[in-house]
Amino acid sequence: MSETRKETITYLIRDKDKYLWVTNKPTRNVPTIKYSTYKGDARAFTGLEDLSIDLTNHSVIKRVHVDIDIEEEIEID
Repeated sequence: MSETRKETITYLIRDKDKYLWVTNKPTRNVPTIKYSTYKGDARAFTGLEDLSIDLTNHSVIKRVHVDIDIEEEIEID
């Protein structure tokens, strides 16, 4: 039997005072941050190094998604 495990890490950002999720990645050209009350609308960021959002008023939630593939040889009669 063999097992393959893959982890994908992303980050969600929400407003600290209100339960609002960041839905876009602001840029220098478009600095407006857009929010949603629905967590499913939240943008999943792959890293925080190039993040252009001031985190003073925001919380960061780390999300880890785990994929596990299990393979097992079986005998068929």
